[in-house]
Amino acid sequence: MLIEPHIETLAQRTALRELAALSTIPAAWARREPPIIAAGLADVLVGSLRLDFAFVRMQDPNGGAVVEVTRGEAWETLPQWLRTHLGDAGQLSRKEIVTDLGGAEPCRGVVIPIGVNSERGLVAAACTRTDFPSEIEQLLLSVAVNHAAAAFQNARLRNELDAKVAELHQARNELEIKVAERTAELRRSEAYLAEGQRLAKTGSWAHNPNTERGIYWSEEMRRIFGLDLQRGNLPDRKEFLRLVHPEDRDRFNERIDKAYREKADFVQDYRIVLPDGTAKHIHGIGHPVLDETGNVIEYVGTDVDVTERKRAEDKLRRSEADLLEAQRISQTGSWKLDVSSNTVTVSPQVFRIFGIKPDEDTSTPEFWLSRNHPEDQKRIHELFERSKIQKTNYDVDYRIVLPDGSINHIHAVGHPVLNESGELVEFIGTFMDITERKQAEDKIREQEVELRQILDAAPQHLSVLRGDGSHLYINQSSLDFLGLTLEEWQKLDIRELVHPDDAERVARERRQALSSGSPLEIEARMLRYDGDYRWFFLRYKPLKDQLGRITRWVIP
Repeated sequence: MLIEPHIETLAQRTALRELAALSTIPAAWARREPPIIAAGLADVLVGSLRLDFAFVRMQDPNGGAVVEVTRGEAWETLPQWLRTHLGDAGQLSRKEIVTDLGGAEPCRGVVIPIGVNSERGLVAAACTRTDFPSEIEQLLLSVAVNHAAAAFQNARLRNELDAKVAELHQARNELEIKVAERTAELRRSEAYLAEGQRLAKTGSWAHNPNTERGIYWSEEMRRIFGLDLQRGNLPDRKEFLRLVHPEDRDRFNERIDKAYREKADFVQDYRIVLPDGTAKHIHGIGHPVLDETGNVIEYVGTDVDVTERKRAEDKLRRSEADLLEAQRISQTGSWKLDVSSNTVTVSPQVFRIFGIKPDEDTSTPEFWLSRNHPEDQKRIHELFERSKIQKTNYDVDYRIVLPDGSINHIHAVGHPVLNESGELVEFIGTFMDITERKQAEDKIREQEVELRQILDAAPQHLSVLRGDGSHLYINQSSLDFLGLTLEEWQKLDIRELVHPDDAERVARERRQALSSGSPLEIEARMLRYDGDYRWFFLRYKPLKDQLGRITRWVIP
């Protein structure tokens, strides 16, 4: 069937407007908690897409609480449907369209999994419209669901990162407090010193550089290096070096020898390997003790077992690397402006998005504004300055010019950070490269216009029906023959378009074909614009989706 141009144009504009609205969702959900993201998605589905029902379930595949939000009451049987279709495994592998929800009023629904086999949750939506969900609505639902899934994942990663950072800070604070407490106790009791060293995993020692033998090792020093607490003689330098990791021995020796020659302090980090194969990270400090003539009589110092701290730092680095990889995959980079110094810092992905060279000075706002497309520079500059003055968020799309002259499209988000006095101290935000999305949208629009022009120019008659048989599109040649507009044709029953003697036969065979999904070939006399009837041979050909469901009927 044919869609009247202005109706089709309105539908396309509406779809594009809704798609544009959905594209702002990631910014709205930035740094939000999972329950807010789930509620926001449900509100968007009901509000922006004008649905009668929305259900959102979001979950972490690695465990954690499940978040569920419901809007509307049109699908009261959804829990039963989920129990039936998800089974014991609780999985949904693909999108499901439900044509009859079993309520008092006709209503259609769709269920979309989030992640593989719905491992991250699912979204269900329902509407009383007979054509729900259309292809565009399915696209918009998928876009909204993908945005929510990405925001949910980012929130989970952010929470994990924040928790690890907090743990590291807490561990460091506890260590500093314990070291300070035990240092004070040292002045009162050797017992307190030993306990403090044990808690802080810090051993103390004294060494004679002339004889290359140990003079004193505290109990904790012995524990760290796996030395028997009852052993009388202490390791000499040769025996000690056997405990140092082979890859660190030369460096360790060079620093010790240099300190001895210069009668200087030394600080170094190295690894040891105990006889049982256990590896540890050690932070060592040494200080020379001189006699009255200035000669070194001994070295005293401490060795701290920092293995747990190193592991925590490595874990934190991996989390940071995961965050950078997520930014790379999503083509999203982060940035920060320090207001007091007017200095800009960005994540590595921003350099890739803007094509920045290593030798370029990117520390000023003026540099980044200069990369904007000339037609967008004034608008973006005014928006940024207004946001700084008013201390408000901003969300904007614009173009940038890369060093090779190519133009990319950017979606930028900015957020002011205030101190306790309400003063602006920094601005943070993200850049997202949306060039591919913009190009895809332009290509779709071009193809739709081109296809419509081709079909309207064709001399053959062509019409398209929806899966339920309702009129969707008819080309201009057919409209000229019938003497109708697209809107008039969409409202007519097939019996009003054929000869009265053919009407019931055509309607009956057409209903049978629509019900069975089988192709149909039929001859009938069609009413021409001048009142005359002409014989036509009509072929009804069904078009099916990947699930075998009929989505369109084409009548060439």
